[in-house]
Amino acid sequence: MAFSGAWALVLPLALFVGFQPTSAAAVEWTVNGTNNAVCMIIKFDGLIRIPDNPNLTKYFQTAEVIDPQPNCTLDKRTVRIGYEGFADLFIELTFTKSTKTFALTQVSAAWYHRTDTGDTSEITRLTGLRSSDNLLPQSVSLGCYYFQEEVSISFDDFIVDMKDVAFQPFAGYANNSYGTEFTDKVCQVPSGVGHVGGDVMRNVVLAFISSTFLLWLRV
Repeated sequence: MAFSGAWALVLPLALFVGFQPTSAAAVEWTVNGTNNAVCMIIKFDGLIRIPDNPNLTKYFQTAEVIDPQPNCTLDKRTVRIGYEGFADLFIELTFTKSTKTFALTQVSAAWYHRTDTGDTSEITRLTGLRSSDNLLPQSVSLGCYYFQEEVSISFDDFIVDMKDVAFQPFAGYANNSYGTEFTDKVCQVPSGVGHVGGDVMRNVVLAFISSTFLLWLRV
């Protein structure tokens, strides 16, 4: 599932003041629940880029948690990372918990660019949403956290890149901390659980084996 749209507005320059943050190291954002306990820990070096024009890249090094919606008592938690006063620039992540694991089930984002012409500014806005049973390569056991060098989500008009990623959206299962790396043996998910496309790949392999066997019989 995906959608994306773009439009342009011409506004008086005084009504909109643009800015361009720059890239640096990965940034950590935390969301607290009741009693100020850590609910979510999200870390990445993020940007939104337009593939055909690197000059239009927007960075998230000075971004904040905006209007957090994790509700630490729910199985689905959403956190928006962006800039106060700039509703058209954000990355929003939604994580969903099952009985023993969690998955990244939705990513939405918004991007804008301002072009000054005389006394007016032309504002171009893009929005996008991607959802799936899991946008990560696999589900992650509760009490463990996901990390990866880079996670890229492609939309119709732009790409969200997150480098040096660490996701712990259910920190309560890890003593309000990151917990254990998901590659550790104590975090291994049972075979066939939480792997996107696992059933499809298994069927393809079985079909290939069956076809090869039939071909061998005919020979």
